[in-house]
Amino acid sequence: MMRKFFQCYKFMGGYHFAEIFRKEMMLHIRQLKPDVIVPIPVHDRTFNERGFNQVEGLLVGYTRLLKKTEANKAQSLKTRAERLNLENPFKINLDLNVQNNVKICIVDDVYTTGATLHHAYNSLYTAGYTNVCSLTLARA
Repeated sequence: MMRKFFQCYKFMGGYHFAEIFRKEMMLHIRQLKPDVIVPIPVHDRTFNERGFNQVEGLLVGYTRLLKKTEANKAQSLKTRAERLNLENPFKINLDLNVQNNVKICIVDDVYTTGATLHHAYNSLYTAGYTNVCSLTLARA
């Protein structure tokens, strides 16, 4: 069922499907009590193709603290080995002034190997953010 949801939502332009899970996602995020909600970003090219970031669609009140610097093929098209050996595609958005002592919740849509969250955590920790948690909508 979730596979069909993501197919319609991410790849067929069904942005309105985000409403199905938004309220529940925000409820779980509020329970974690973060100061800043950071969605996993998509590359500009992906954003232009889809017209939206599927993770941002699940959220209310987020901060684009991470930027994706590399446009790779979709995670769903990669093998497990390719996902695990991927270079870190994230950088901190230095245009924002987010203090290092805040609690950050990284949010992603699908957890597969954990590589995406691992890279996001590494980018944040390297920049001095040490109070970081994460939440995903589904696990593949």
